[in-house]
Amino acid sequence: MKYFLLSAIALCILACHSSSSEKKFIFSPEQGKKYLVSVKKENKSSWFYQKPQQRSDSVQLDMQLELIQTKDSLYQLALTFINYQIKEQVFLTHINAKNNTLTIVKADTVFSNATGKDDIMHLNYYLLKQTKGLSLKVWMSIKGEVIKVDGFDEIADSITRSSGYDRKDVGYILKEYVGEKTMTDYLNELFCIAPDYYEKAGDSWVKNITLISKAPVKLSSMYKLESIHGDSLFLSQDAAISGRAAENAEPFMLGSRRGKLVVDRKTGIPYSYDAVNDTKTKTSSYIIEETQHFSATVKQ
Repeated sequence: MKYFLLSAIALCILACHSSSSEKKFIFSPEQGKKYLVSVKKENKSSWFYQKPQQRSDSVQLDMQLELIQTKDSLYQLALTFINYQIKEQVFLTHINAKNNTLTIVKADTVFSNATGKDDIMHLNYYLLKQTKGLSLKVWMSIKGEVIKVDGFDEIADSITRSSGYDRKDVGYILKEYVGEKTMTDYLNELFCIAPDYYEKAGDSWVKNITLISKAPVKLSSMYKLESIHGDSLFLSQDAAISGRAAENAEPFMLGSRRGKLVVDRKTGIPYSYDAVNDTKTKTSSYIIEETQHFSATVKQ
Protein backbone atom coordinates (compact mmCIF):
# COMPACT_ATOMS: atom_id res chain seq x y z
CA MET A 1 0.00 0.00 0.00
CA LYS A 2 2.84 2.35 0.96
CA TYR A 3 4.65 1.53 -2.31
CA PHE A 4 1.46 2.19 -4.28
CA LEU A 5 0.98 5.62 -2.65
CA LEU A 6 4.61 6.61 -3.33
CA SER A 7 4.27 5.53 -6.96
CA ALA A 8 1.04 7.50 -7.35
CA ILE A 9 2.63 10.62 -5.85
CA ALA A 10 5.66 10.28 -8.14
CA LEU A 11 3.46 9.91 -11.21
CA CYS A 12 1.39 12.92 -10.15
CA ILE A 13 4.51 15.07 -9.71
CA LEU A 14 5.83 13.94 -13.09
CA ALA A 15 2.53 14.66 -14.82
CA CYS A 16 2.20 18.07 -13.18
CA HIS A 17 5.75 18.98 -14.16
CA SER A 18 5.16 17.79 -17.74
CA SER A 19 1.90 19.73 -17.98
CA SER A 20 3.43 22.93 -16.62
CA SER A 21 6.39 22.72 -19.01
CA GLU A 22 4.21 22.30 -22.09
CA LYS A 23 3.12 25.35 -24.04
CA LYS A 24 0.90 25.71 -27.04
CA PHE A 25 2.66 26.81 -30.20
CA ILE A 26 0.98 30.22 -30.61
CA PHE A 27 1.89 33.74 -31.62
CA SER A 28 2.54 35.44 -28.28
CA PRO A 29 4.65 38.64 -28.33
CA GLU A 30 5.90 39.77 -24.93
CA GLN A 31 4.96 43.02 -23.24
CA GLY A 32 7.75 45.56 -23.00
CA LYS A 33 9.91 44.04 -25.73
CA LYS A 34 10.70 45.71 -29.05
CA TYR A 35 11.05 43.36 -32.01
CA LEU A 36 13.29 44.61 -34.82
CA VAL A 37 12.04 43.08 -38.06
CA SER A 38 13.91 43.09 -41.37
CA VAL A 39 12.21 41.68 -44.48
CA LYS A 40 13.81 41.46 -47.92
CA LYS A 41 12.28 40.39 -51.24
CA GLU A 42 14.54 39.90 -54.27
CA ASN A 43 12.80 39.26 -57.58
CA LYS A 44 14.05 38.07 -60.96
CA SER A 45 11.57 37.74 -63.81
CA SER A 46 11.72 36.91 -67.50
CA TRP A 47 9.26 36.85 -70.40
CA PHE A 48 9.19 36.94 -74.18
CA TYR A 49 7.63 39.91 -75.96
CA GLN A 50 9.06 40.34 -79.45
CA LYS A 51 12.36 39.32 -77.87
CA PRO A 52 13.51 37.86 -74.50
CA GLN A 53 13.00 40.34 -71.64
CA GLN A 54 14.38 40.31 -68.09
CA ARG A 55 13.88 42.37 -64.98
CA SER A 56 15.19 42.33 -61.43
CA ASP A 57 14.27 44.36 -58.34
CA SER A 58 14.43 44.14 -54.59
CA VAL A 59 12.71 45.65 -51.57
CA GLN A 60 13.97 45.73 -47.99
CA LEU A 61 11.75 46.88 -45.15
CA ASP A 62 13.06 47.43 -41.62
CA MET A 63 10.50 48.04 -38.89
CA GLN A 64 9.89 47.73 -35.17
CA LEU A 65 6.97 45.91 -33.54
CA GLU A 66 5.98 46.58 -29.95
CA LEU A 67 3.06 45.09 -28.02
CA ILE A 68 0.75 47.81 -26.69
CA GLN A 69 -1.98 45.72 -25.10
CA THR A 70 -3.70 42.33 -25.13
CA LYS A 71 -7.50 42.18 -25.14
CA ASP A 72 -9.93 39.35 -25.91
CA SER A 73 -7.12 37.11 -27.26
CA LEU A 74 -6.03 39.87 -29.66
CA TYR A 75 -2.71 41.66 -29.61
CA GLN A 76 -2.53 45.36 -30.42
CA LEU A 77 0.92 46.32 -31.65
CA ALA A 78 2.63 49.48 -32.82
CA LEU A 79 4.46 49.02 -36.14
CA THR A 80 7.08 51.75 -36.57
CA PHE A 81 8.94 52.18 -39.85
CA ILE A 82 12.75 52.35 -39.61
CA ASN A 83 14.00 52.09 -43.17
CA TYR A 84 12.63 51.26 -46.62
CA GLN A 85 15.01 50.54 -49.50
CA ILE A 86 14.15 49.81 -53.10
CA LYS A 87 16.39 48.75 -55.94
CA GLU A 88 14.76 48.51 -59.33
CA GLN A 89 15.37 48.93 -63.03
CA VAL A 90 13.83 51.97 -64.61
CA PHE A 91 12.39 51.83 -68.11
CA LEU A 92 12.10 55.06 -70.10
CA THR A 93 9.45 55.36 -72.82
CA HIS A 94 10.11 57.36 -76.00
CA ILE A 95 7.32 58.13 -78.48
CA ASN A 96 8.20 59.12 -82.04
CA ALA A 97 5.34 61.31 -83.25
CA LYS A 98 6.49 61.21 -86.88
CA ASN A 99 6.12 57.49 -87.44
CA ASN A 100 3.93 56.76 -84.41
CA THR A 101 6.35 54.27 -82.84
CA LEU A 102 7.07 53.57 -79.18
CA THR A 103 10.45 52.51 -77.84
CA ILE A 104 11.20 51.30 -74.30
CA VAL A 105 14.76 51.78 -73.13
CA LYS A 106 16.20 50.37 -69.93
CA ALA A 107 17.89 53.14 -67.92
CA ASP A 108 20.49 52.75 -65.22
CA THR A 109 19.42 50.92 -62.08
CA VAL A 110 18.00 53.37 -59.57
CA PHE A 111 18.50 53.00 -55.82
CA SER A 112 16.33 54.45 -53.09
CA ASN A 113 18.86 57.12 -52.15
CA ALA A 114 16.86 60.08 -53.42
CA THR A 115 18.87 63.27 -53.67
CA GLY A 116 15.98 65.62 -52.98
CA LYS A 117 12.24 66.10 -53.14
CA ASP A 118 12.44 68.10 -56.38
CA ASP A 119 13.79 65.08 -58.28
CA ILE A 120 10.50 63.87 -59.78
CA MET A 121 11.93 60.51 -60.89
CA HIS A 122 12.78 59.75 -57.28
CA LEU A 123 9.56 61.05 -55.73
CA ASN A 124 8.42 57.67 -54.43
CA TYR A 125 11.84 57.02 -52.88
CA TYR A 126 11.84 60.46 -51.28
CA LEU A 127 8.38 59.95 -49.79
CA LEU A 128 9.31 56.52 -48.43
CA LYS A 129 12.24 58.08 -46.57
CA GLN A 130 9.75 60.29 -44.77
CA THR A 131 8.01 57.26 -43.21
CA LYS A 132 10.92 56.78 -40.77
CA GLY A 133 9.62 57.00 -37.21
CA LEU A 134 5.95 56.94 -38.24
CA SER A 135 3.67 54.15 -37.01
CA LEU A 136 0.68 51.99 -37.86
CA LYS A 137 -1.57 50.19 -35.38
CA VAL A 138 -1.87 46.44 -35.92
CA TRP A 139 -4.22 43.87 -34.36
CA MET A 140 -3.19 40.19 -34.56
CA SER A 141 -4.54 36.87 -33.26
CA ILE A 142 -2.78 34.08 -31.36
CA LYS A 143 -2.37 32.32 -34.74
CA GLY A 144 -0.33 35.25 -36.05
CA GLU A 145 -3.12 36.35 -38.38
CA VAL A 146 -3.57 40.05 -39.03
CA ILE A 147 -7.07 41.16 -38.05
CA LYS A 148 -6.70 44.85 -38.80
CA VAL A 149 -4.14 47.49 -39.76
CA ASP A 150 -4.95 51.14 -39.12
CA GLY A 151 -3.22 54.51 -39.36
CA PHE A 152 -2.22 54.88 -43.01
CA ASP A 153 -4.22 58.09 -43.49
CA GLU A 154 -2.40 59.70 -40.56
CA ILE A 155 0.97 58.76 -42.12
CA ALA A 156 -0.05 60.17 -45.51
CA ASP A 157 -1.32 63.37 -43.87
CA SER A 158 1.93 63.81 -41.94
CA ILE A 159 4.12 63.32 -45.02
CA THR A 160 1.90 65.65 -47.05
CA ARG A 161 2.51 68.40 -44.50
CA SER A 162 6.27 67.81 -44.33
CA SER A 163 6.85 67.36 -48.08
CA GLY A 164 4.48 69.95 -49.50
CA TYR A 165 3.17 67.53 -52.13
CA ASP A 166 -0.47 67.02 -53.02
CA ARG A 167 -2.29 64.68 -50.60
CA LYS A 168 -3.73 62.51 -53.42
CA ASP A 169 -0.28 61.98 -54.95
CA VAL A 170 1.28 61.14 -51.57
CA GLY A 171 -1.47 58.67 -50.71
CA TYR A 172 -1.37 57.02 -54.14
CA ILE A 173 2.41 56.48 -54.07
CA LEU A 174 2.71 55.36 -50.44
CA LYS A 175 -0.27 53.01 -50.60
CA GLU A 176 1.65 50.55 -52.79
CA TYR A 177 4.56 50.34 -50.33
CA VAL A 178 3.18 50.93 -46.81
CA GLY A 179 -0.59 50.82 -47.26
CA GLU A 180 -2.74 48.79 -44.90
CA LYS A 181 -3.23 45.90 -47.38
CA THR A 182 0.49 45.80 -48.22
CA MET A 183 1.50 45.66 -44.56
CA THR A 184 -1.15 43.01 -43.88
CA ASP A 185 0.54 40.85 -46.51
CA TYR A 186 4.02 41.40 -45.06
CA LEU A 187 2.91 40.48 -41.53
CA ASN A 188 0.80 37.47 -42.53
CA GLU A 189 3.65 36.03 -44.61
CA LEU A 190 6.03 36.37 -41.70
CA PHE A 191 3.94 35.57 -38.62
CA CYS A 192 0.94 33.46 -39.69
CA ILE A 193 2.64 30.17 -38.81
CA ALA A 194 1.57 28.86 -35.40
CA PRO A 195 -1.00 26.00 -35.36
CA ASP A 196 -2.29 26.74 -31.81
CA TYR A 197 -1.66 23.34 -30.24
CA TYR A 198 1.00 21.50 -28.21
CA GLU A 199 3.83 20.81 -30.62
CA LYS A 200 6.24 17.92 -30.94
CA ALA A 201 8.91 17.02 -33.47
CA GLY A 202 7.46 15.49 -36.63
CA ASP A 203 4.16 17.37 -36.44
CA SER A 204 2.83 19.02 -39.59
CA TRP A 205 -0.05 21.39 -40.26
CA VAL A 206 -1.53 23.54 -43.04
CA LYS A 207 -1.91 27.33 -42.97
CA ASN A 208 -3.70 29.24 -45.71
CA ILE A 209 -3.35 32.98 -46.25
CA THR A 210 -4.48 35.24 -49.07
CA LEU A 211 -2.24 38.09 -50.17
CA ILE A 212 -4.55 41.03 -50.86
CA SER A 213 -2.45 44.06 -51.77
CA LYS A 214 -2.83 43.33 -55.51
CA ALA A 215 -4.87 40.68 -57.31
CA PRO A 216 -5.64 38.01 -54.66
CA VAL A 217 -2.98 35.30 -54.38
CA LYS A 218 -3.43 32.26 -52.12
CA LEU A 219 -0.44 30.82 -50.27
CA SER A 220 -1.28 27.35 -48.92
CA SER A 221 1.59 26.17 -46.71
CA MET A 222 2.38 22.80 -45.21
CA TYR A 223 4.66 23.38 -42.22
CA LYS A 224 6.58 20.56 -40.60
CA LEU A 225 8.32 20.73 -37.23
CA GLU A 226 11.61 19.09 -38.12
CA SER A 227 13.28 19.36 -34.71
CA ILE A 228 13.31 21.17 -31.36
CA HIS A 229 16.53 22.47 -29.81
CA GLY A 230 16.09 24.31 -26.55
CA ASP A 231 13.87 27.33 -27.20
CA SER A 232 14.12 27.01 -30.99
CA LEU A 233 11.71 25.25 -33.33
CA PHE A 234 13.15 24.29 -36.73
CA LEU A 235 10.44 24.25 -39.41
CA SER A 236 10.26 23.43 -43.10
CA GLN A 237 7.66 24.94 -45.45
CA ASP A 238 6.23 23.45 -48.62
CA ALA A 239 3.64 25.76 -50.19
CA ALA A 240 1.43 26.03 -53.26
CA ILE A 241 0.82 29.47 -54.78
CA SER A 242 -2.24 30.30 -56.86
CA GLY A 243 -3.80 33.54 -58.03
CA ARG A 244 -7.37 33.90 -59.27
CA ALA A 245 -9.34 37.02 -60.12
CA ALA A 246 -12.47 35.25 -58.84
CA GLU A 247 -13.12 32.08 -56.84
CA ASN A 248 -13.98 29.84 -59.81
CA ALA A 249 -11.89 31.67 -62.40
CA GLU A 250 -8.94 30.13 -64.21
CA PRO A 251 -5.73 30.87 -62.26
CA PHE A 252 -3.57 33.66 -63.66
CA MET A 253 -0.67 32.59 -61.42
CA LEU A 254 0.63 29.19 -60.30
CA GLY A 255 3.77 28.33 -58.37
CA SER A 256 5.41 26.99 -55.25
CA ARG A 257 7.43 28.06 -52.22
CA ARG A 258 10.11 26.14 -50.31
CA GLY A 259 11.27 27.55 -47.02
CA LYS A 260 13.15 27.04 -43.75
CA LEU A 261 12.33 28.78 -40.49
CA VAL A 262 13.75 28.98 -36.98
CA VAL A 263 11.03 30.06 -34.54
CA ASP A 264 11.14 31.13 -30.90
CA ARG A 265 9.22 28.45 -29.01
CA LYS A 266 8.11 30.91 -26.34
CA THR A 267 6.60 33.59 -28.58
CA GLY A 268 5.95 31.87 -31.93
CA ILE A 269 7.98 34.61 -33.62
CA PRO A 270 10.58 33.57 -36.23
CA TYR A 271 14.22 34.28 -35.52
CA SER A 272 14.86 33.73 -39.22
CA TYR A 273 12.90 32.84 -42.34
CA ASP A 274 14.36 31.96 -45.74
CA ALA A 275 12.24 30.90 -48.71
CA VAL A 276 12.20 30.80 -52.51
CA ASN A 277 9.10 31.24 -54.69
CA ASP A 278 8.87 30.07 -58.29
CA THR A 279 5.81 31.30 -60.18
CA LYS A 280 4.37 31.63 -63.67
CA THR A 281 1.93 34.47 -64.33
CA LYS A 282 -0.24 34.51 -67.44
CA THR A 283 -0.96 37.88 -69.10
CA SER A 284 -2.95 38.58 -72.24
CA SER A 285 0.25 38.60 -74.33
CA TYR A 286 2.87 36.46 -72.60
CA ILE A 287 3.81 34.40 -69.54
CA ILE A 288 6.07 35.86 -66.85
CA GLU A 289 8.37 33.43 -65.05
CA GLU A 290 9.54 34.80 -61.71
CA THR A 291 11.78 33.66 -58.87
CA GLN A 292 11.52 35.50 -55.56
CA HIS A 293 13.89 35.10 -52.63
CA PHE A 294 12.05 35.97 -49.40
CA SER A 295 14.20 36.40 -46.29
CA ALA A 296 13.50 37.85 -42.86
CA THR A 297 15.03 38.16 -39.40
CA VAL A 298 13.52 39.25 -36.11
CA LYS A 299 15.69 40.49 -33.24
CA GLN A 300 14.76 41.49 -29.71
